[in-house]
Amino acid sequence: MGAEISYNELKHLSEECSIDQLTCEEEDTKHFPTKLPENINSSTKLPGTFITNESNHFAINKFIQEMEKQKNPSQSCIGNKRSYYPRLEFPVSPYPPDLKPGSDFVASILIYRPVEFKFFHAKNASEKLRFSHEIVVLGRNTLTELRDTIMCSSDFGLCKEVENTSADLKPLANARNIYPSGFIFIDNVFYNDFRDPNSIDYSFPIIEWAKEKQIKNLSSENMENVRIESLTPRFGYPYLYMHQGDCEHLFIFADARLLNSSDCLHSQFYPHVLKINRNINRMCFMCSVSFAKWIVVDSDRLPQHKVFMCTDCCNSYNYVNGEKLGSFKLYPYYEKHVVV
Repeated sequence: MGAEISYNELKHLSEECSIDQLTCEEEDTKHFPTKLPENINSSTKLPGTFITNESNHFAINKFIQEMEKQKNPSQSCIGNKRSYYPRLEFPVSPYPPDLKPGSDFVASILIYRPVEFKFFHAKNASEKLRFSHEIVVLGRNTLTELRDTIMCSSDFGLCKEVENTSADLKPLANARNIYPSGFIFIDNVFYNDFRDPNSIDYSFPIIEWAKEKQIKNLSSENMENVRIESLTPRFGYPYLYMHQGDCEHLFIFADARLLNSSDCLHSQFYPHVLKINRNINRMCFMCSVSFAKWIVVDSDRLPQHKVFMCTDCCNSYNYVNGEKLGSFKLYPYYEKHVVV
């Protein structure tokens, strides 16, 4: 926002945005749910409520109760909701804060794991849309700062075919430096990252294709000087971050609010990764003991199209004296907790 807000303006804004305004005509306001008990954990900044006997007749409470009955217990293990994951606290600064409550706004952005559409090349892709991590940004932060905070294992190394597990993977390490291009697509605008001289415009062929299909109003800009506060996104609406050629992440703006005294008031710590999805270690398909470090694809001796293997099992099953057994393709597997 960048502008000072007076106490009266802040008070008026607080009253207008209060949840007390969320009432409908002819609604029974005498039996609203009571306050949430202190022993129930919640990440929301809004005052909590829980369902009481008096409020069971509310349609929204009936819906919540029905959804709770249908909830899959396994979701709490791998989950799609940021409330399942502990907060990652901000660092402690020895310097005085440079922000004041109400001097800027903080937005919460949810990043999702890339979705596998057709090809296996999206090596860390999920068959379902799953939450990856939550980032909080200030209105003064730029899109380049947001992009540098987004985490994806596609940036750790290139998933290129190799002959065997003894291949030198150092030239494939740090794919972000080798292929620095990427864009963030918000409201028909492709914000490209051109900070590296080797970056290319990913959006150009898309815009040209759109012109052929008579899809209008698409444009491209440099993301380096675009601040979050200059955007007008729709909350809860999916936008796109693409990098490494075909690694596509959906993300949404979850909420935004004014800074308050309980927030981190040091601008150098924003953007900040607030929550991270639990990583489920990919184990070896053969032994189920060691972490997978290789992907075996299109093997005529394995029951699945794509199989994850550790180094020992891959060598013992797919090679004899260094020679391939059968026909298959071998790729390194990168994850943050597995260094090949």
